[in-house]
Amino acid sequence: MSGQGLRDRVYGKKPKDALRLLCLGDSFTMGHGLEDEADTFPKQLESSLQESFPEARIEVVNGGVMAWGVWQSVKWLEREGFGFQPDIVILQTYAGNDVRDSLT
Repeated sequence: MSGQGLRDRVYGKKPKDALRLLCLGDSFTMGHGLEDEADTFPKQLESSLQESFPEARIEVVNGGVMAWGVWQSVKWLEREGFGFQPDIVILQTYAGNDVRDSLT
């Protein structure tokens, strides 16, 4: 975990030439059970986008937290996440409980 509480590197101010995506979600986003951060879906997405657009500077921030629901991700986005200056926010949900839990 980084000093920013992410399973990722530390991020500073977004470079002007960068496209920054912020991935939110639970243990699936965080990559629970994966030893290498490069195997998490946010880092796989970053690699795939960078490969497809080699001239672009693309950063994908892994904001996943184990056992978080949608409401917790949204609250974190409001308090902390927008500070990462994302151009795009991706919210991963688990159909097994996130939708139902969000209704309560």
